[in-house]
Amino acid sequence: MSMRLNNAFPQKAIITAVQDQKTALAYIPLADFETGYIESTVTLHPEMVGWEAIVVFVNGDRNQGVIVGVIRE
Repeated sequence: MSMRLNNAFPQKAIITAVQDQKTALAYIPLADFETGYIESTVTLHPEMVGWEAIVVFVNGDRNQGVIVGVIRE
């Protein structure tokens, strides 16, 4: 069961694909929602698929997500 996502707060996500060192797809389990490719403030690598990340939404807009950190395994 998905919950309504509060875009004003950072969200815990799972990296599902890495396009290059600065963009990735992220799945937010709380909302059962996957972002499009979003920018990252941290350098990303393909082996990070499956890692948890923190995603924020600029001005609360789901189309403007940014990965601001990763949780190391």
